[in-house]
Order: sequence, then structure tokens, then C-alpha cells
Amino acid sequence: MRAVLFQADSAGPAAAPAPGFEAAGVALEASTPNTPAAIAPLLLIYLPQQTAVVVCAWIVAFFPVLSNTTLGLNSVDRNLAGLFQLYGASRMQTLRYLKLPAALPYILGGLRIAGGLSLIGAVVAEIAAGSAGRGAGAP
Repeated sequence: MRAVLFQADSAGPAAAPAPGFEAAGVALEASTPNTPAAIAPLLLIYLPQQTAVVVCAWIVAFFPVLSNTTLGLNSVDRNLAGLFQLYGASRMQTLRYLKLPAALPYILGGLRIAGGLSLIGAVVAEIAAGSAGRGAGAP
């Protein structure tokens, strides 16, 4: 006779993503290519030129890191999550010793993608700043 200590579908609410979060992530990822061209002129109106370029690059680079991090945190092995729950680990211990080490490849992949996208965002913001910046219509 074999005792069942853990069922694969009983990892608890900590392993499930928030409802609606996946749809929001898909919408954000789909709008990523359009973001710098749409936001750069608005940022140039409200911020100084150099600050607008940095903020535009940051906005473009933030969402791939966010989506990959949440993907990595939610892709932890359910058996290991159940084992941590079985041993009574706190949420902080589960995050520190299980989820973050498991999500590290996803986080670094998001940073790799964000590096290229931030360069694109900075270039688009510089083009927008050069064509419609301060003194653009002056002779």
C-alpha cells in the first residue's frame, strides 16, 4: 500500500497566476512595437529632451522583463512547490529558495530582450526629439 502525500494539482493559490493577468500581458506584449513611436512625442511635450529619451527607453524595456519574470515565477515545478508547502515554508522562503532561482533564466532572458528594445526606444525618441524638439521651426 502506497500513501499519497502530494497531488500534482494541489500546489495552492500561490502557484496560480492572477485571473486576467495573462490577457493583460498578451495585450502589453502585442503593443510593444508601437510603444516608442506613440509615447515619444508625448514624453517630449512634458519632459526635458534627455529625460524623455531615457524614460522612453525604460518604458520599452520594462515590459519584456516584467512578462518574462512573471512567466518564470509561475513556471515553478508544482511538485517542488508542494514539497515546500508540505514542509511549512513561508511565502518568503518559497520565493527566495524556490521561485527566484527557478525564474532566473527567464529574468535574464527578459533582460537580454530588453537591451535591444531599449536601444530601439532610445533611437525612436531621439528621432522624435530631433524632428519636433525645442526650436524645430526656427530659421
